[in-house]
Amino acid sequence: MITSITHKGLRKFYEEGDAALLDQRYLIKIEMLMTALDAITEEKDIKALGKNIHKLKGDYETYWSLNITGNLRMIFKFEKPNIVNLNLVDYH
Repeated sequence: MITSITHKGLRKFYEEGDAALLDQRYLIKIEMLMTALDAITEEKDIKALGKNIHKLKGDYETYWSLNITGNLRMIFKFEKPNIVNLNLVDYH
């Protein structure tokens, strides 16, 4: 279950269904991933999301990353059974 969202646009979309602050080109993928993340309760559920998910390293070693586009990622922490600090970042 998603319990905290850092990104203002993702939070507004999750809580109010308002996607005005998100890039509309990626909205379907963002919505699908948020729905999947909201259902996660175990780490194995995260790994089942596919090949584009991985744990980060360095300063973000406690975070997981999901690919939205070439540069755009959805990152989050998993604190069983919750998804926390969900954020949308552009790495480059």
